[in-house]
Amino acid sequence: MSDPVSSFISGNEQAKATKAAANRAAQSQDTANKMNFDMFSQSRGSEGSAVLPTYLKNQDGSLFESKLGSDLVDSYNRTATPLSTFQQAAGRTASAQGGALDLTNSIFNGGVTRKLQDNAAPVQAARIATARSSSLDALHKTLDSIDAAQAGRGYVGDSYGNRLLKFQAGRSAGDAVGAADIANKQQTADIKNYGDITLPMQNMTLPFSMAQQAGQAAFMPNDQYLQSEGQRMQPLNMLKLGVAQPFRYEPLPVQGATPSTLGIAAEAQNSMTRSVGSAVSSYANASASGGGGGSGGGGY
Repeated sequence: MSDPVSSFISGNEQAKATKAAANRAAQSQDTANKMNFDMFSQSRGSEGSAVLPTYLKNQDGSLFESKLGSDLVDSYNRTATPLSTFQQAAGRTASAQGGALDLTNSIFNGGVTRKLQDNAAPVQAARIATARSSSLDALHKTLDSIDAAQAGRGYVGDSYGNRLLKFQAGRSAGDAVGAADIANKQQTADIKNYGDITLPMQNMTLPFSMAQQAGQAAFMPNDQYLQSEGQRMQPLNMLKLGVAQPFRYEPLPVQGATPSTLGIAAEAQNSMTRSVGSAVSSYANASASGGGGGSGGGGY
C-alpha cells in the first residue's frame, strides 16, 4: 500500500515541474518572437542596411546601402521604355508582312500562276514574231539578189524561180511559227503545272506557319515590353524585391508553449531529488542538534 505522504509529495512536485516547464517554454517563445521581429525589422532596413553589412560605408560615414538604393532607383527610372516604342518598331514591318501574306495566298488561289503567265506572254509573242520575220527576211534578201542579177542580164518581171522561192519561204515561215507556237503552249502548260500543282504541294504547311507568325507578331510588342520590365527589375533582385526573388522572411523555430511529457518527467525527477535531498539534510541537522542536548543532560 502506497504511502499517502509520498503520493502527495510526488503529485505536488510533478505539478511544480509542469508549471516550470510551461514557464520556460513560454519564455523561450517570447525570446524567439523578439529575435524574429528584430531580424525581420533589420531585413527591411530598420537600422539603415537590409542587405549589405553595416561596415560598408561612404566617405562621409553614412551607410553605403543608402547610396546603392538611390542608384538602383535612378537606374530603374531611367531605363523605362514605353509600350508604344515596341508597337512602332513592329509596325514598320507591317507592309512586308502583308506582302508575304498576299504572296502566300496567291500560291493557293492561282495568283502566282497568273503572274507567271502574264510575265511569259510578251516573250511568247516575241518568239512567234521572230520566227515569222526571220523566214521572210531571208526570202526578201534572196529575191532582191536574184532580181538584181536578172536585171543585169536584161530580164525584168516575175519568174518561176521567184514564185518557187516565195512558196518555200512561206512554208518555212509557217513551220517556224508553228514550232514557236508549240513552244509557247508547252511553256504555258509547264507554268500551270508548276503554279497550280508543284508549288502548292511544296508549301502545304506555309499557311499554318504564316498564321502562327501573325499571332506571334501581334503579341510581340507586349512580350518585348514585359521583357524590358523584367530587365529593369533585375538590379533590384539584390534587395529581394525583384520578380525572380520576391521578399520572403524565414522565422526561427520556437519551442511550443505546451511542455513535452519527457520534459515534465525530467523536471519532476529533478524536483523530487531536490526535495528529498532537502528533507534528508533537514533531518540530519535536527538529529545532530537533538543528540548534542542529550549528552549534555547526562552530565548532570
